[in-house]
Amino acid sequence: MNLVEVRTTVSINKDKLEKARRLLSTIMLWDSLSKMIEDAIDTFDIDSLLVGLINDIGLKIEFPSNREIISRRPKVKGSSADIVREMRNVRI
Repeated sequence: MNLVEVRTTVSINKDKLEKARRLLSTIMLWDSLSKMIEDAIDTFDIDSLLVGLINDIGLKIEFPSNREIISRRPKVKGSSADIVREMRNVRI
């Protein structure tokens, strides 16, 4: 996978930043503060966090199955290529 690096600004409590820097200087698992933050972000299990939040709030969310999605999908009469071509040719 080709990763793209992005620069960003993050507001962090000064004491926590100093604690992270001290940890970074004593444990050589990371070669930079950026790598340390990337590893911290990677440890988040977003799916579990969202499911936990949904359960805590008491929301009842039901997702349709793949079969339901396909059955509800509108059917196009004719060729979709013809329809797109016709839409492109419409002049306002």
